[in-house]
This record gives sequence, C-alpha cells and structure tokens, in this order.
Amino acid sequence: MYANRHLTNAQLFCSNKVVNDVRRCNEINGIGEVTTQRTVANLGYLANALAGEAGELSNVVKKIWRDGETSKRMEDLGEECCDVIIYLIMLLDVCGINIDRAWERKYGMLEDRFEVTDPRTWQIDNPTRPLVHEDS
Repeated sequence: MYANRHLTNAQLFCSNKVVNDVRRCNEINGIGEVTTQRTVANLGYLANALAGEAGELSNVVKKIWRDGETSKRMEDLGEECCDVIIYLIMLLDVCGINIDRAWERKYGMLEDRFEVTDPRTWQIDNPTRPLVHEDS
C-alpha cells in the first residue's frame, strides 16, 4: 500500500462510509446548505470548530499521560478523534480540497525530509512511557 504512494481518503483517515455519513448527516440537519458555501464565515467557523475538537482530543491524551490508560479514556479518545475527522471532512469539502492530491504533495515532502518510504516507520524514537491499560 505505501510503496505506490496512492492513498485514498479512506486509507488516510477514515472509510468512505464515514465521509458519506458525515455529508448525509449535514444534509439531513440542514447544515450542508450552510457549510458547503465557501465563505470566510464558514471557513472560520469550521477551522475554529476543528481546533476546539483537537483541544478536546488533546485533553483526553493529557489525562491518559497523567493518570494512565483506562477503557473509558480510550473510548473518549476515539470519540474525540471522530469529532476531529468530522470537522476535517467538512473543512475539506468547503474549501474544495482534494485530499488525494494534497496527500501526494505532502507525502513527497515528508519522504524527502525523512528519507523514508514507509509511514509506518515514522515514530517517536524514545517514548517516555508505554501505554498501560488500567481499568478503573
């Protein structure tokens, strides 16, 4: 998969089902009519919403780092990751960005910078502490 560098939206961060579900929910809730227009207001709203969700995700990670991993914290982490993905999909749609083309460009830059052809090898060299599952 990594050798040919041709990754789709689904392979990057979610399945096509997720992308389509987000778009369908937005249409059902009437959000699609508003947020699909490329305006400064929509761009600002979605960027701020994305940043807010990333902050919530970061807060969960902080709790895992500080207090340890639990099944509840990992569930919360998954939910916050989904929230980030939802707003990312919406932002990409509003801006008309083709994630496949953007990825190809970015992947080439990362490949040159790190001299690596397999993203699975991009990792922190010295993690300070492994995740340990502690149900409480």
